[in-house]
Amino acid sequence: MLVTTTFSPSLSDMRGQLALKTCRAARDCGYTIIVVDGSPSQEFKVALRDAGATVIDQKMPGMGQSRRECINAGVDFGADVIVWLEPEKHPIVPLLDACIEPVISGKADVVIPSRNTFTNYPKYQAESESRGNVAMGKLIGRSDLDFYIGPRVLSYDAAREMALYDGKIEDEQVYGDKWEILFIPLLWFIDYGWKIASVPVDYIHPIEQFVEDDEIMRAKRDEQREVLVGAMTAEAKRLKLITV
Repeated sequence: MLVTTTFSPSLSDMRGQLALKTCRAARDCGYTIIVVDGSPSQEFKVALRDAGATVIDQKMPGMGQSRRECINAGVDFGADVIVWLEPEKHPIVPLLDACIEPVISGKADVVIPSRNTFTNYPKYQAESESRGNVAMGKLIGRSDLDFYIGPRVLSYDAAREMALYDGKIEDEQVYGDKWEILFIPLLWFIDYGWKIASVPVDYIHPIEQFVEDDEIMRAKRDEQREVLVGAMTAEAKRLKLITV
């Protein structure tokens, strides 16, 4: 089962059109896809359903919240494997079988696809994500994990655990609740002794999303990388996965 989130102001929105491609790709590949949608556009919701998606209205605002809701929707469905992915990344859908197999066969609890190429990525985005991958890999002694690709292939138990993330440790807000839900729980899984596998994929980013980063976007990418690496470092120390 695939799960994702959308927010599209209108049917003509570029990201919304890519999300529709993702839903159609899921249908064509034989996957069930659930979309938690926070869009104001009823026309877009209808288009999602026409593209093959089961659409659930987002209940609470927030990036982390929307991801919790869609992962929980997969858990509630009782799927053995739940794949979280960004709605725009339709080219990843036909590549998912190889990523799902290790979870289905019990060889892994989590699979993170690994890009063989950064085709169609803005240069600075590719550099920033590569730097983030290196920094996070050093924390856990893994150079093969592509943390920043986005999609997470999860066993039922891993999905249920990931959906518990809300940035709080012992009821205190410690970390952010945006991108962190896809990162911090990976350290929990390592602490549990669960297996995280990497599967190389020939993913090519949608050309529609290629816009060379300007100074403002580069600063945002730097901030995201620093926030995530800082949070991962702090959580690795809390779990005593590292001591420095």
